[in-house]
Amino acid sequence: MSNPIRPEIPDLLALRPQAGGIRLHARRIGAPLSGGHVSTFRGRGMEFAEVRAYQPGDDTRDVDWRATARRGKAYTKLYREERERPVLLWVDLRAAQFFGTRGCYKAVQAARLATLAAWAAHAQGDRIGGLVFCEREHREIKPRRGKAAMLHFINRLATHPAWDRDYVTAIDEADKALTAALERLLRVALPGSLILLASDFHGLSPNHEALLAQIGRHSDLVFLVTHDPLESNPPAGRYWFDMGHAHERLLDTGDADTRARWQGQFEAHFAQIDALGRRRQARVLRCATDADPATLLARGL
Repeated sequence: MSNPIRPEIPDLLALRPQAGGIRLHARRIGAPLSGGHVSTFRGRGMEFAEVRAYQPGDDTRDVDWRATARRGKAYTKLYREERERPVLLWVDLRAAQFFGTRGCYKAVQAARLATLAAWAAHAQGDRIGGLVFCEREHREIKPRRGKAAMLHFINRLATHPAWDRDYVTAIDEADKALTAALERLLRVALPGSLILLASDFHGLSPNHEALLAQIGRHSDLVFLVTHDPLESNPPAGRYWFDMGHAHERLLDTGDADTRARWQGQFEAHFAQIDALGRRRQARVLRCATDADPATLLARGL
């Protein structure tokens, strides 16, 4: 990648060969199908196929009540796995993501991760859509399949106004933007979707966790947690941090207690996301700004 502070369309297009080793697998959830197979899809990952006479052991939730009433005996709906699954890329471009001391900005790493996952979904024939957001603009991309859908996603991601950062936002705007982006995702995510969330999850609150829990009931979630190495292990020194909301903070890591508190807060943030992932049976990948995103996704998904 030639530009560490914003993704260029040619660079995102060039990621296609690197996505060759990435496989987007839905989690096995033990939903039995006829013939004894196990579905890897959830909710609307199944599509209606036909009806047949009810047999002992059939799930009563699959009874076709109209056919039952019309024919005078019980009938069951049969389903088959959908071959096209919605893959949604949820990309956080809020102010806290525009930080990086090694490799690139966290926002750029999020864009690369999302694009690689989108290329992998495209290769598998899945439908590609998503939500790209910052404090000022939310771009919703409806799931579609094919090369045109892939190019549309890249264009909407690379041309988002967040990359220009010609405005200052307040901290409460970041919180509201995160809430709004999760509420939108809850509304648009069809059951059976695979959703990859690329963010540092800055400001994650119990309200946000509750929204993620609702989204994860009928979809598979992958948390791609962006971070800069300096955030977790800052060297000794005095640093001014631009927090991205017209607010600066002095961090003196030469003081052992200050350094320990800083590292403790960062690890607590990671632990919060890991715990959320365990509760929702979601995969959690930590994505440093100086890491190779293609290798990370190939190994972690």
